[in-house]
Amino acid sequence: MRPYKFNIPAGQTNDASIGPVNYMRLDKSATVNVAVEDLEGGGQSYVLEPGDDVRWGQDVYRVRISHDGASTAAFTLWASQGGRAGSAQVSGAIQPIGGSDNAANPPLVQFPGSQLVTPDNIAQAAIDAEQGFIAGFYLNTAAGQYALVQLLNPAGSGKTVYVDAVVMDLVTADSVLLIRVGSAGIGTQDTTNIVNKVLGGTAPTAQLWKSALTTPTAGSILIQSKNGGRVEFEKPLRLDPGESLGVRSYSVNIDIMGMFEGYEV
Repeated sequence: MRPYKFNIPAGQTNDASIGPVNYMRLDKSATVNVAVEDLEGGGQSYVLEPGDDVRWGQDVYRVRISHDGASTAAFTLWASQGGRAGSAQVSGAIQPIGGSDNAANPPLVQFPGSQLVTPDNIAQAAIDAEQGFIAGFYLNTAAGQYALVQLLNPAGSGKTVYVDAVVMDLVTADSVLLIRVGSAGIGTQDTTNIVNKVLGGTAPTAQLWKSALTTPTAGSILIQSKNGGRVEFEKPLRLDPGESLGVRSYSVNIDIMGMFEGYEV
């Protein structure tokens, strides 16, 4: 499921190409009700209250978004191909709440109407919007030390970090852990090896930290792997501000290397 962020003035609409999807949900943080109209499937429309979701009866490619707020409203719509049915309110033939297309406030992802929209070019558009990042690491340890590399979404960042994949490799055969760590960076921050997927683009808000520890860091174990490898999540892991993910050696005297791959909104 991918997030689409909007910032629409009162009385205006925003047309967005986001498909193919058949499931949408309005994030519960929204402060307005949002009208969503299918522009290519016969004009079917819904009004979503914060936290509501809807499964469409067909694949949806282009939608018109509006809201009932009295001033500019920022909100996030989540969309995917698949998902659970929800409590969306069917509104019949919704009329846009007024105004024309909101060219001054484009959606997070928008394609020309003639372009075939696929999951691949949706992902590419997120990269082009300078939201993607990759964080590579190598950490060697001294005798009696555990290696820990941490991806942190710092407290107060105002961003949500999504992790699509993690590579966890070892120099010496052993086990490696993927763990939930905590709200603060441990060790030394590495500002060089976490970069935007648009090379030369804006530096990510997410942070990369490295530490060699004499006592292993505690944390919920998400994955334990013998000899490591690449892990791709069917649905990305979500790190809210103050959350972090760590790759840690199971034993002392083990060097680790790999990467975190994801995006932030």
